[in-house]
Amino acid sequence: MKKFTTICSLLLLSSTYASAQEISVGIIVPSEEDFQKELLESKEELREVLGDNYEIKPIIREYSNLEELEEAYRDLSRNNEVILSLDPVSSKYLKETGGDKVLTPFTEAGSVVLEGGKNFKKIYPFRTLTLLTTREVNSQAIVENLERDLNIDVTVSYIEEMSPLTTDAILLYNPSRRDEENVSTFIRDNLDQGRPTFAVMSRDYVEGGALAGIVSGESSSRLLRESVLELEQDLSGETYPVDEDYERKVRESQLLFNLSTSKRLGVYPSRDILDRVVFVGSYLQGSDDLNFQEAINIALDNNLTLRSQSYSLDAFSFNPKRARANNRPNVDAFGNYTNQNDVYTKYSPVEAENTLRGGVRVKQSIFNDDIWKEIEVQEKAYEAEKENYRRDESNTIFNAGARYLNVLSAQASLNIKNYNLDLTREFLEIAKNRKDVGISDASDVFRLESLYAQSLTEVRSDTGKLENSQRALNQTLNLPLESKFEYSPMNLENEAFLTSNEGFLDILENPVKLREFTEFFIGTTKESIPEIKSIDFLIAGKEREYKTAARRRYTPSMALEAQAAWDMADPWGENDEGKGKEDYWQLGVGFELPLYKGGDITYEKNQISSELKALESNKEAITEDFGRVIAGKITDLSVGYEAIQNAQRSTAASEKNLELVRDNYAKGTVSITNLLDAQNDAVNSREQEVIATYNFLITLLDLERTVGSYYFAQDNTFKASIDNKIHQINSRGGNINEN
Repeated sequence: MKKFTTICSLLLLSSTYASAQEISVGIIVPSEEDFQKELLESKEELREVLGDNYEIKPIIREYSNLEELEEAYRDLSRNNEVILSLDPVSSKYLKETGGDKVLTPFTEAGSVVLEGGKNFKKIYPFRTLTLLTTREVNSQAIVENLERDLNIDVTVSYIEEMSPLTTDAILLYNPSRRDEENVSTFIRDNLDQGRPTFAVMSRDYVEGGALAGIVSGESSSRLLRESVLELEQDLSGETYPVDEDYERKVRESQLLFNLSTSKRLGVYPSRDILDRVVFVGSYLQGSDDLNFQEAINIALDNNLTLRSQSYSLDAFSFNPKRARANNRPNVDAFGNYTNQNDVYTKYSPVEAENTLRGGVRVKQSIFNDDIWKEIEVQEKAYEAEKENYRRDESNTIFNAGARYLNVLSAQASLNIKNYNLDLTREFLEIAKNRKDVGISDASDVFRLESLYAQSLTEVRSDTGKLENSQRALNQTLNLPLESKFEYSPMNLENEAFLTSNEGFLDILENPVKLREFTEFFIGTTKESIPEIKSIDFLIAGKEREYKTAARRRYTPSMALEAQAAWDMADPWGENDEGKGKEDYWQLGVGFELPLYKGGDITYEKNQISSELKALESNKEAITEDFGRVIAGKITDLSVGYEAIQNAQRSTAASEKNLELVRDNYAKGTVSITNLLDAQNDAVNSREQEVIATYNFLITLLDLERTVGSYYFAQDNTFKASIDNKIHQINSRGGNINEN
């Protein structure tokens, strides 16, 4: 009740006006509404609306269910001349049940639900729909409108019950706060079954897992102002003009879309409603900002190829389990019916003409080296497959990170083009002033006007490049291509990169230190490179195969087999005299030792030996190749860092030169050629600095991709070991004679 004191204070006009007419007003507010912030901002405006002609005596009543609403209305109707309702559902219900005293700013609630249903069908194709609402809502009229306008079948389920559904989708309307937990669970359970929810007038449920939703553009302060204005008109008998355009803007609805849920369902908004969509969801919730780490996380979650490979990896994990199953007991049930030729049974004292038998058979390997070999080989193969997945995951991280950096580079380039446009505009004004005072003729003006048009074209061209780079990033993240974000700028000091350690930059400037760091880095990382680790596991598996093949002639296989059987019915037919049901059992242990198989034992061993040598040679070649690649990329980083420093020095010098030439051109002491040369130098230097910086960061990211390990993803222990090594290298001073 405390939060509704604010509403009282806003409507309670000063009692100092002796001539004010006293009007008692009952106000009905749902218990979950919170108008405080906006109403406080509207306090003075409300006073101006009513002026000093009336003194309002408000009485506040809350409700959280239909019974409390009806009780509140009956109570307020006895003692108040006007009932002011600040909730669309209660307003509609009270008016329909004879509430002639009710004033409200709301339009028909059913129209909002219908608009929600139409938007829902544009997003998700459904043929049957469940309207999930409370009993206080007039659901019959809403259902009729939905079925007529959407040409679908609609059923109603009440929140108080929430029974299992069989329809394609859910349209949620008017849930109360007390049912929030149950409704949220119901939405999640149905989402697990592939049944999405569209929430009307409820943003929280969209953020909590509903696929989409629609919310009104009306603010609570606007609604209260409308209510008070309607009360003023009713009391005074006057009619105030309506700003129709403002009405349209205020009541324009907003379409919410949960990207996290859409990812699960594989559903995205169509282009005809994309401009109205506001994205919410786990990784975009409450913000359109997108930083480097978030982009990578989204890529790992959304990448369809990686997702497919994860399923394949999961399937691969069952191979070792199936191999181990061969070393466990195998239990079979069996049964058979036998009918013997009557001539045979006539002269056979053993078998009757008809028998029906059943039993259980158990087999258990005691020792089988092939089974143990297969278990170890499949385990190593699974570990190798995990490394292949880690390689693909590393590639996904690189693609997302590089494209994020490309967006930042395109943004920076566009900023430079705008800077160039501003310079040209400024110089054009100077040229006009020079012409006006007679320092130069109109040729400078015409030349700069031409350059201004060219600069404007460059701005538009770079705007297109930025949009294309954003689309490329969205494609990598598997998001709608036209998704818009605010991107966080990055530089060499960013903690996501090794360059945040200033000592590493010092190493890049010193050839001796660089050589030592390169050797350390290759030695530290080569054993963790996914391609090399994958081959290591395959080699280990092949070595186990060779071990089994080499000792096959003196390693027997042993197994136990037991069987129990019984007659399921008395034998019948010819020769059945004296034969009743009998039980049978059998137990045995066998072994097998291969001595000669036409040379296959030797051939198998030699074949595996050759395959093992091929893997070892392949590992040696890959290791050497990766060593060269890593050393080359570290050298590229050294060259790239030098390029950044040179570009920074060039930028500083060219901007100082531009400032001097600009002043001299304004004074008439230098020509326009000097001015344009200085401008080009300044602009080109800035561009080169941007290009050098982002090329450097992408090269660093590519180096981390090569070794399958990213600095930002490492724990503090790993980072500390790298930092300690950098400190050790720098502490030795980089003297070429030092070891």
